[in-house]
This record gives sequence, C-alpha cells and structure tokens, in this order.
Amino acid sequence: MKTKIDECILDGIKNKAFPGCNYYYISENESFFDSFGNKALYPKVIKNDINTLYDLASLTKVICTTTIILILIDKGMISLDDKVVKYLPEFKLKDITIRDLTSHQSGIAADVKGSWILTKDEIRKNIMNMDYIYPPHSKVVYSDLGYITLGYVIETICLKPLDVVFKEMVADKLGMVSSTFNPKNIDLCAPTEVRNGIVDHGHVHDEKSYHMGGVAGHAGLFSNVFDLAIFARMVLNGGEYNGVRLISKKTLELIFTPQIITPDVTRCVGWIKDLKTNSIYHTGFTGTYILINRERKIAFIMLDNRVHPTRDNNLNSEYRMKLKQIIGV
Repeated sequence: MKTKIDECILDGIKNKAFPGCNYYYISENESFFDSFGNKALYPKVIKNDINTLYDLASLTKVICTTTIILILIDKGMISLDDKVVKYLPEFKLKDITIRDLTSHQSGIAADVKGSWILTKDEIRKNIMNMDYIYPPHSKVVYSDLGYITLGYVIETICLKPLDVVFKEMVADKLGMVSSTFNPKNIDLCAPTEVRNGIVDHGHVHDEKSYHMGGVAGHAGLFSNVFDLAIFARMVLNGGEYNGVRLISKKTLELIFTPQIITPDVTRCVGWIKDLKTNSIYHTGFTGTYILINRERKIAFIMLDNRVHPTRDNNLNSEYRMKLKQIIGV
C-alpha cells in the first residue's frame, strides 16, 4: 500500500501537479505517513518536510466550524433547526436555518462580488443583506458565505473570536498543537500563490478570510498531517480521542447522515458523502484533502500546495482520484 501511494505522489510531483505533498494513512492494521518534494519553488527552492504547516483553505469548514457547531449542539447551545436570525438579528433571510448553511442548501450565493477588495465590515454587511439566488433546499450551491455566517453565529454564542473558540474547544482538547489561524512561525508554512511578484507565505490564501484578519468560518486554519491524523482518529473512534470525549456519538452521526442528495453531490452536515463507498471527505482550494471511512476504519490525509506558484493548476484532483482508488475507498 505505502509503495503505491508514494509512487503516485512522486508521479504527481514529477508532472507538476504540486511542488510537494505530505500525507498520513490510517487503517485498523497499519498507519504510516511521509513527505515528498519541495515546500517552496519561489523565490527559492525549499525542501519539504513532514512538519510543514499547510493552509487548509476549506478544510477549515469541517475541522473548525462544523466541529464547533457539533460541540455546541452537544452542549444544548444551538440546534440545527434554529433560524440564523435567532443569533444574528440583522440577517435578512429570516427562514434560513443552521442546517441549511452546514449542508449548502440555503439558497444563498457561493461568494460575494469583489471579495478581494472588500473590507471586513463590508463583507459582513453584504452577507447580512443577501438575497436568495435559488429556492432553498432545491439544490446544493457550495457557499463560502454560509460558513462565514456560521462563524459569526459561533462568535455570537461563545462571545469570543472564532480562532479562540477553536483553540479552546477543539485544538487544546485533542492536543492538536500545531493547528492555528495566523501562524506565528511562517518558516514552517508551505507558501501558496505568487501574486504580483509577492509570495503568499504564512497568511491565508483566501481573499475574504485575509480581509477578515485571517480568521473566518470558511478558511484560515493552518495545520499539518499529524494534527489532522488526531482529528481523523477522533472521528473513527466515535468522537473520542486519547480518553477525551469531544463529540457524542449521536451528534457525530450528523456528519455521516445525508441532509440533501442531488445527482451531483450528497451533503451531510459539513462533509460530502460518497454513497458508493460511504466515505466522507472534503477538499480545500489550496490542495488539501481529508477522507474518512468509518466502516473500513480508514482515513487518508493529503496536504499539498498545488496553488504554488499559481492557482492555474488543477492536476492535483487527478491524483486525489488515483490515490482514492489505491486506498480502495
């Protein structure tokens, strides 16, 4: 198994699908990890290593925001069927629920125009005054705006910034010591895109999150394969890791339970479900990927920075599919 995974990743590097890649494979019988390629290509080549921190991009949605929502459900502080307006009275669309946002079926847009120039306050104002762009529950439109809104909801309930809530409720409890927003040691980070001759290095690649100070419900979290392996083991173990119960088994079931099924995608709370294999998974724009199959007790984490030096590179999706076939989930 390891030889085939390694060969596939090395082929991806050879074909410039990504400059480097770290991965972690977990099964009931064996677990292993490895690091390949280069962390950076520009302005100079820097060799990759297993401790590299990657910009998780949209994995933030599931590792951070969805997980906190589940914890708040367990604490009785929120319900999936609560209206968003209960927590954000200024939110224009009064019928949208927390469930709608977590499963991307709310009727709102994916993004906001001009996000690369909007300020933090302008982003919030735009979100609070959104209109429907399709009938709710009629289809799935993957929405950053929905998860930014969930971040606002969490901050309102907890009376703390999202990054602090994540640290206290998730990272510290599980011992995910390297997972953080706005990492202090940028030398540990894999750089992302080169824009106007300047390398995105150590700050979030996503424009909206960047303008929100690097902390948002949809993007901004940095982590490495070791921390994500801890998270995956917690899920495979029914919400518990190293003797610490993070999420009840009943509530954890929500990330495996379809909330909307369309011809193109099945959405659970936060996660995507492959109905053929019963795996749940999520990807991140920068080149990150996590897959969990609890029936076979397998998890696979793949972290690469395919957007370095440019986002005009979608070859890594081909290698994700190849790796999925090798793993058999």
